[in-house]
Amino acid sequence: MLPLMRHLELSRDIRTSWQYNNLCYNAAGLLIERLSGKSFEAFVRERLTDRLGMTVGFSLDELEAVADAALPYMIHVDTRLPGLRLPIRVTAAGAINTSVIDLANWMRLHLGMGEFNGERLLPAALVEQLHTPLAHVGKSEFSEFGHGHYALGFQSNTYHGDRLMWHGGGWNGWGSLMTLVPNAGIGVAVLTNRSPSAVPQILTWYIVDRLRGRQPVDWFARFHKLRDDFIAHIPADKEAREKTRHKDTKPAHALSAYAADYAHPAYGVMSIRMQDGVLHWSWRGMHAPLAHRHFETFVTPEVVERLLPDNLPITFHTDRDGNIVHLSTPLEPMVRDIVFERRAAGDCTDPTFCERCAGHFKSGGVNHHVTLDADGRLILKSDFQPAYRLEPQQGCRFRIVELDGFAVEFRGEDGEIDQIVFHQPNGVFVADRMAD
Repeated sequence: MLPLMRHLELSRDIRTSWQYNNLCYNAAGLLIERLSGKSFEAFVRERLTDRLGMTVGFSLDELEAVADAALPYMIHVDTRLPGLRLPIRVTAAGAINTSVIDLANWMRLHLGMGEFNGERLLPAALVEQLHTPLAHVGKSEFSEFGHGHYALGFQSNTYHGDRLMWHGGGWNGWGSLMTLVPNAGIGVAVLTNRSPSAVPQILTWYIVDRLRGRQPVDWFARFHKLRDDFIAHIPADKEAREKTRHKDTKPAHALSAYAADYAHPAYGVMSIRMQDGVLHWSWRGMHAPLAHRHFETFVTPEVVERLLPDNLPITFHTDRDGNIVHLSTPLEPMVRDIVFERRAAGDCTDPTFCERCAGHFKSGGVNHHVTLDADGRLILKSDFQPAYRLEPQQGCRFRIVELDGFAVEFRGEDGEIDQIVFHQPNGVFVADRMAD
């Protein structure tokens, strides 16, 4: 995943706002491996969890191997469903699974400012640095809390004037929240086997209120109302989404014209295929039939019981000659739509076809020589022009690598190539093959 990150667009300029990204924690984990010469898992066990007496795992397989491991669930409105079984890949971003008993030892380490069972494992100054707010996150919607900040791996806030250090985590079917009240020596950890859930917050703040001698806030009632309001609004949201659809429109092409592989350097390949008269979409193990939304936009269905981006719009784009050249989709809502370029297919990818394209062509008084380089790639050399590389596109069409918006198409009959068609911003031009 690390080398692919160079192709991801930043949604904010660096250091301008707080953002959380699991991939960046993954990069830190790889750095630990490079510097220590050990796996991230071995390093953490040796330096931290073993010394704290914590039994931890770093994968879904390790969790499921435990005799009394929790079974994951998820809730869709009021329906309980089994949690989706997804392997954990970004290990350093919080893949640790453990028990609440073991997590208590981690909290004792921080409440003890680096000491555990009389032994100093971390310098007190380092723990203080870990807890120091660094980036402003925002103001809570609840008046009991102050402005939130992010420290080094901890969220920071105040609750009824008490300073809190906390962080949540989870995976599909699990949720966790660990909260410290350092000045009062309090640590609360809540682990749940469903997602999403407000249970960790409800329990945590109730316990903190009781231990601090306050009348507990009725967080259950507050979150229950928020949930009821959210569920009640679902039909209105669906209606609004439907109203934005332009009805009675049709795709600009035959459905078969959209069928192809579309690639992005970081997000991989999205495949569109025709099956039983319907376009089918697949990407990284996910798949679904596409419904036509309007014009050149199709949409994935809403599928609750398996991993799928529900109602994901996929828009196809054409060049000025009407060829479908890429698709775009909002995989990351904080940046522009992610663009997947259509992969080359057809005769242009056939080496024998490329051999037949080589030769001397002429348009008016201008000569065009097409040759093959040592790697079998076509090179176009026109009078008074530098040599240009031709990259396969679709059918018999190649794009000119060095000239954005320029393409050439080789035409002929009975297996012979007797003409080049130049597709340029200023028009379409033809060159005929000349006898050797």
